[in-house]
Amino acid sequence: MSCLNFRTVTSKINELALQMKPSKTIIISGAYGFIGSFLTESLLSKGYRVIGIVKEEKDISGLLTDVDWCTIDNLENKANLGKVKSIIHLATSYGWQGDTSGTLNANLVLPVRLLQTALKNEIQIFISTDSFFSKHEGSYGHMPEYILSKRQFSDWMRILSEKSEKTSVLNLQLEHVYGERDRREKFFPQLVESLILNDPINLTLGKQKRDFIHVNDVVAAYEAILTSSELKVGFEKIEVGTGTSTSLKDFVTIAKKISGSNSELNFGNLEYRRNEIMYSCANTTKLSLHGWKKTIDLEEGLRSAIRATKLSIHAKKEENS
Repeated sequence: MSCLNFRTVTSKINELALQMKPSKTIIISGAYGFIGSFLTESLLSKGYRVIGIVKEEKDISGLLTDVDWCTIDNLENKANLGKVKSIIHLATSYGWQGDTSGTLNANLVLPVRLLQTALKNEIQIFISTDSFFSKHEGSYGHMPEYILSKRQFSDWMRILSEKSEKTSVLNLQLEHVYGERDRREKFFPQLVESLILNDPINLTLGKQKRDFIHVNDVVAAYEAILTSSELKVGFEKIEVGTGTSTSLKDFVTIAKKISGSNSELNFGNLEYRRNEIMYSCANTTKLSLHGWKKTIDLEEGLRSAIRATKLSIHAKKEENS
């Protein structure tokens, strides 16, 4: 074989190797949200290209500049969909503002369109984000529109995935995720802020048990699935949690101790919600098959989140002074 022919063959081999190399492009809806922002930052640090879905192009001001932002309508112009490894749906509406159409759009219409895009283009992995609320039977009196829409999209995933021979369609049911940078309307940010400010806190008796998982361990779950060799084509539900439950009373008491707060904890001043879920805990068997393991224990996670929140509050005070 001549030197020229050898170089030509080597060049072809290298070209084929590049074509076979796994894609590093991930599409994420809700990339600017609580979990989404942590996941996006982690993926970017690992060399992934992230395409973030926004409602309108004008919404990108103030968002991560390393992300390629676009609307769902402009997605095909933004990405070579045949080179995308995964679509991750994280955007959600909890229905707190009474906007039913907004909840349906975020939790049903948008993810159906994203799933159809994944199936049509034979994208390897489609991941939707659910919560522990939807896996419990009964009409829990908290966020009923959110829970219903999540259950309905789970059915759509199962039905639509039956037509696919290439895509793993996964519904991740997250337990109670906590950490810094979450929305102020939610339980944990309100709790931590009240503890830092030494405000009195009204609570239920706190006997309900939850599987509290730090946001960094949740991010690790998504990344474990993205790199897993155990994925199967078709639909699957995977529970994401630590596999251990803690009573709300113990959780709040530990948080108070770590924060050094003088807040008065008024357990029993609030009624339980209608049809309260008294126990929830993830079965981590499926998740562990993909190489995931918990790395952050409860006290470590609380300490990190409380410290970050204190720094944030202090920074805001300095800005306003």
